[in-house]
Amino acid sequence: MIVIGNSGAYGHGLNIVPSARVDDGLLDVLVVRNGPKRAIASFMRDAQRGTHVARPEVSVHTAREITIAADRSVPVCGDGEELTALPATARIRPAALQLIRPDR
Repeated sequence: MIVIGNSGAYGHGLNIVPSARVDDGLLDVLVVRNGPKRAIASFMRDAQRGTHVARPEVSVHTAREITIAADRSVPVCGDGEELTALPATARIRPAALQLIRPDR
């Protein structure tokens, strides 16, 4: 599994990429290599706390652009929707989103 995040939060309360920051100009790339299927439930519990990144089958990297390819058609999803199939490229556009916030 590969997760490319600009923020650490996923749906259902998962802290999937805890190192991701929306304002650092980087994509955080979480890679989960094959682990035992019996560990999926404990992996998901750890992902709620963000402690899954300490597991030996998990690594986190940063990039401004990443291309992912496979030897077969694999769906690419974003925000719960299927967007395309591999190969796919994701890139960050720093400061592309302007936000308005109230003064503190």
